[in-house]
Amino acid sequence: MSQQIQLRRGTAAQWTTANTLLALGEIGYETDTKDVKIGDGVTVWNLLPYSGLGVSTNSPDAFLLDRANHTGTQLSATVSDFNTAAQTANSNKLVDPTTTNGDLITREAGVPARIGVGVESQILRVVSGAPSWSDENLGQDFGDGNLGNATISGPLTLSAPVYYDTLTLNGACAITAAGFPIYCKTLDLSNAPAGAIRWNGLSGKNSLTQSGGSAGAALAATILGGSGAGSAGATGVVGAGVQAAAPTNLAPANGGAGGAGGGSGSGTNGGAASRAGATATNRVLYGRLEQNFLRASLSIVGGAGGAGGASGGGDGVTVTNATGGGGGGSGAGLIAIYADTIITSVSTASGAIQAIGGDGGNGRTAPAAGTGGGGAGAGGGGGYIFLAFNYKIGPIVSSLIQATGGNGGTGGNSVTGTGGAGGAGGTAGYIDAIDFGNLVGYHIGGTAGSAGALQSGTTGGGGGTGGLANLSL
Repeated sequence: MSQQIQLRRGTAAQWTTANTLLALGEIGYETDTKDVKIGDGVTVWNLLPYSGLGVSTNSPDAFLLDRANHTGTQLSATVSDFNTAAQTANSNKLVDPTTTNGDLITREAGVPARIGVGVESQILRVVSGAPSWSDENLGQDFGDGNLGNATISGPLTLSAPVYYDTLTLNGACAITAAGFPIYCKTLDLSNAPAGAIRWNGLSGKNSLTQSGGSAGAALAATILGGSGAGSAGATGVVGAGVQAAAPTNLAPANGGAGGAGGGSGSGTNGGAASRAGATATNRVLYGRLEQNFLRASLSIVGGAGGAGGASGGGDGVTVTNATGGGGGGSGAGLIAIYADTIITSVSTASGAIQAIGGDGGNGRTAPAAGTGGGGAGAGGGGGYIFLAFNYKIGPIVSSLIQATGGNGGTGGNSVTGTGGAGGAGGTAGYIDAIDFGNLVGYHIGGTAGSAGALQSGTTGGGGGTGGLANLSL
């Protein structure tokens, strides 16, 4: 072939004869021939004319560099604005999606967010659409929900452990735990009244005759520990007043001590001294989820009982004119609640969950001259409440959980002698609450109750107030 062909490799034009062996590359030419063959007798290239693409030898290099006009691959690094374009294509994307190996990326309210690496043995759980890390065994610690959903709007005394999916407490709900644990996936306290879940101590009785008021009975242990009884008020006689019997001390106990009973007033004969309340010792603080509360094979119990009041001094003649002392209140029991999620609202009452000691009874007022007023019974100790939960939804409720001591009774009046003294308030118990969702523990210790007031002449003294143990949650 004698016709000269313009060969273009890169941007440098070269003129040569048609039979020269060409190197591989981008080649342009112009010719009237639609199919040009160039070879050296060994290798032949078939070149299709560029005129079919609408270009000439003078077409600009931009056409040849346009990615749409050729195939093949090329590293992204060769594109000057690739990283910027990729990172700004969606402004909500994280430039560096992880900070630590194992981070998880979530999207909250349209904005990406990181969840840090959980600790060993934790699992990822989702509640209300938000993922979070939890201890791996918590899914089984709130029960299987075999009782399904329940709405309680009246009194209910438990006779066995209960396992609910959602437990809703409304209206006049009053669940007496009676030493049985409560398990539920959701505990809805949105409309719960005060004492919706309770195991309070029993109050001592007032003395209405020469006989002392009966004591608040002990709460019997079932699966969980109960409490200590108060002591009865002393029965009056025609002679000097009589001191009440001592209530039984408790150990190991996670509740509060009972208060001291009131001393009695004098008549023709002298009155009697007060009696100290029962103690509650060897408390065990729980900082993890517990199913049973045992120590040295003994049940951990709640509050101790308050002492009864002394009987008043007699007139030396008529026994029926004698004045008995008020009975001491018993301690509150132990409550254990396991709820994966707790829901509260502005309508949730303070003290929706409570273990409050029983109140002391009043001493008898003397019916005739020459007899002193009966001493008052004391309040029992507050109980023990253990709460384990994973999530809390709703506003903080002030004093949602209470383990308050019982109040002391009022001393009886006298006609011509002196009145009886008031009973002391019981010491508050304890609250252990574990928030596993936030890995936070709340450990509330109770305060002591106040002393009963002494008599003022013929007027009996007022009762002391029970100590406080409140948890706002």
